[in-house]
Order: sequence, then structure tokens, then C-alpha cells
Amino acid sequence: MKVNRDAWGLVVATFVSAVALNFGWEMAQARLYEPMGTAWEATRRCFVASLGDGLMILLVVAGGAMLFRTGRWFVEPAPARFAFAAVAGLIVAVAVELWGLATGRWTYQVYMPRVPGTELGAVPLVQMVILTPLSLWLAAAWRSR
Repeated sequence: MKVNRDAWGLVVATFVSAVALNFGWEMAQARLYEPMGTAWEATRRCFVASLGDGLMILLVVAGGAMLFRTGRWFVEPAPARFAFAAVAGLIVAVAVELWGLATGRWTYQVYMPRVPGTELGAVPLVQMVILTPLSLWLAAAWRSR
């Protein structure tokens, strides 16, 4: 099966954009989680988390490709498509946060803002609502050059 070079470039641009944006966010919110060890260990953990964030955003891209019947669904600006990306990012983030908390993979500091009525941290949910469409927009802008 021959893979379209443009499609592959868009996937790579999306992943790189997502990892870069999410790494910055992960580092900024790190103090809202229980200590992660030395500065080096915390940086490594934030980088690994940003790789996972990048994969989650690629999952949103795949879902959008199925829904909109094109892998380039986010290249042409359309508010409904970016709204889909934000909502899909939120759904994935809720699932990941529930899993992480349930398995003890991470725990929050007491000053992590919570979604009212839940134990879910608001900051990581807002992260995916903002950075999923922003990553797609950045990747599309990068590839259009």
C-alpha cells in the first residue's frame, strides 16, 4: 500500500506540533501534581506525557478523518471542525485522567483546580480542549508553507 507523502507529512507535522505544545503545558502544570522526583526526572516524565498527548491528538485526527471522510479534515479552517477537535480532545482527556487517577499513575496536589462534583483536575482537561485544535491549526499552517 502506497502512503500519500502529503498525508504522512501532515501526520508528522501534527504529532510534532502536539508534542511541542503539550510539553510546554506539561512542564507548566507539573507543580499541580505530586512531586515527580528530581528536576531531570520531572522533565523526562513531562516529555513522556507529551508524547502520549501527541498520540491522543493523532487519535482525534483519525476520528475526524472517519467522521469527515478525509484525512485533511482540519486543513481548511472551519469552526465546526475545530469544535469537534476540542470536544474530542476533552473526551479523550477525561478518559485518560480517569484511568490515571484510578490506577495511581498520578495524583494531584491539593491546589489542582477540580471539575466541580468530580476528582478530575480541570487543568489537564482544559489542556486538551485548547491544545488539540491549536496543534491541528499549527500543523496545517506548517504544511501549507
